[in-house]
Amino acid sequence: MKSKLSIIFIISVFLGTTVYPQTDTTVTTLYGLEDSEEITHLIYKTKYRSLRTENDTSRFDYYLFNTNTLSNELLFNDYTITSSISPPPLDIKSEHITSFGFFDNDPNKFIYAASGVMGDAYSYISRYDSEQTFSGTEEIFAIKISSENDQNISAVYGGSIILSNDGGLTWSAPDDTQTVQLEFNFLAFSPFEENVVYGFNNNHHLVKSFDYGKTFVTVSDISDWNDKTKLYFDADGTHIYAINEFSFMRSDDNGNPYSWKFIDYVEDPVHFEIDKNIAGEIYLTKGLELFKSTDYGDSFEKIADLENAATGIYKKTGTDTLYLSFTNRIEKFVMKESQTILRKSIKNALRLYPLQVGNFWKFHKDGISYDPYPNPFEYDWYQEVVGDTLINDTTYYKVEGSPLYTNLQRVDSSSGKVYGKDDPKSGERFLFDLLAVEEDRYEVFFGILNGVSISDTLLWDKKREVKKYFYSSLFIMEQSFAQDIGLVWQLEEFDFGYAVNDLLGCVIDGEVFGDTTVVGIEEEILPEELSLTQNYPNPFNPTTTIEYTIPNVIAGGAKQSQQMNVTLKVYDIIGRETAVLVDEIQSPGNYKISFNAEGLSSGVYLYRLTFGSNSITKKMILLR
Repeated sequence: MKSKLSIIFIISVFLGTTVYPQTDTTVTTLYGLEDSEEITHLIYKTKYRSLRTENDTSRFDYYLFNTNTLSNELLFNDYTITSSISPPPLDIKSEHITSFGFFDNDPNKFIYAASGVMGDAYSYISRYDSEQTFSGTEEIFAIKISSENDQNISAVYGGSIILSNDGGLTWSAPDDTQTVQLEFNFLAFSPFEENVVYGFNNNHHLVKSFDYGKTFVTVSDISDWNDKTKLYFDADGTHIYAINEFSFMRSDDNGNPYSWKFIDYVEDPVHFEIDKNIAGEIYLTKGLELFKSTDYGDSFEKIADLENAATGIYKKTGTDTLYLSFTNRIEKFVMKESQTILRKSIKNALRLYPLQVGNFWKFHKDGISYDPYPNPFEYDWYQEVVGDTLINDTTYYKVEGSPLYTNLQRVDSSSGKVYGKDDPKSGERFLFDLLAVEEDRYEVFFGILNGVSISDTLLWDKKREVKKYFYSSLFIMEQSFAQDIGLVWQLEEFDFGYAVNDLLGCVIDGEVFGDTTVVGIEEEILPEELSLTQNYPNPFNPTTTIEYTIPNVIAGGAKQSQQMNVTLKVYDIIGRETAVLVDEIQSPGNYKISFNAEGLSSGVYLYRLTFGSNSITKKMILLR
């Protein structure tokens, strides 16, 4: 766009504020076009955030990538500035590219629309050779260049459609007779029919207009149509596909009444693409899988497993070539073989988990166990990177007290994935992904990743990005990681209780944050009642620690005069004994024992402490 935005951006965000390191530049969207020489040009959108004391800035850049020369050129840019000065309300300044198109598929000849807020709302349309050929105060939703005559261009401005007959140099005014006031919510222009527009009415039914919105008819009374619905038009000019957050639908008769039918549910976010020259050929990504259909979506064949959830997809027309964008890269797929053609830095994402020798974290853990009655607990615990070791030419860090339940850990600096091992000879486990996005759904050690959210917080006098992970399995688990700090919060919720871990302080690369005091026990005080703590870690694989206390009093409050037999046994969920951890005479005091579940299958187990006629039973989860 090479526009005024760069000047606004610099003035707005650097005046009178403390600047903190920005986040990584991530790829969020992918488009494409074929020029007259059939060279593919990819248009991809990136995002990065800068955190500041008085405002946060998100910048969105559109780049043009030539897949033949591998050259990269800035095409458009926009931004959002959010003032976080207390008290609320927040002050937001922004400008966003809302739509764009290219004349004759020439990547150097474009037209685009932008809408923004800078005190008041505004919008405009510009061409590659002319700035602001139209301006207004309402949002511009879409631009369409006619496939029959590229001098005829239509755009949706607020609740109306405006027209240009000279390639976007001049436009009909909002009150012009050419301008159509829409009485429905706009969804899409038809690429094949000059005057056809699709939208949805107040009942969320799909409508179609044959005269740019002057009149319209209801073509589907399914109440699933909303502003998240996307329409895709097949190469045959007859089939139309609709994807929304819940379902995949199709029309077999150009979107006309009674032609729409439900095809399948959409369980996960998908990225959908068609071949614009081959009828019935569809591609979509779902989670970590890539699918293809050649029968208009009646059936799909999985053609590839993906390492990460895709953020966009583009199909080179009439070929076997696909382009997929991911958070940190763009890959080219040909005959199921992939090649990375563009890669972004992930150095800032790696700072979410600073795994270096000497780093130390102090946590406070509290919660409640409801077995057999509410039993609150709380204590401090510590995590420390005490060394490193080389295993099969790969460096692992030795981590003591890790809430990630592994003694050896490593971060893959190219993929952002964190792995762990129990010991040098055990298998490696996938713990979590520092590059995970909201759409990611895959299995990790803790279960299934169900989502990711990104925010920021002021932590120890510095604003930091925070990434929160949501997991589900035999239990519910959530984790939050802060930039340059690591794990700051963890929730473990079971059917028999919950535990919350809060970071109190840490030492990162020699710098001390918060409370890092380690409290020692100077004098042991003998307990006066039998107790059994929740095992930790829990869930575990394959080792966990159990602590218990033997009291120095017996029934009636009298001091215990003799030692008594103590047993600590493990049972499966149907009551079969699987292990005997303790069976001996013990004196009053505090005890700690390690349980290795090697050879046992995943599931819920019970462990029971028996002392005289008294016993306590708790549950634990083995998760492999």
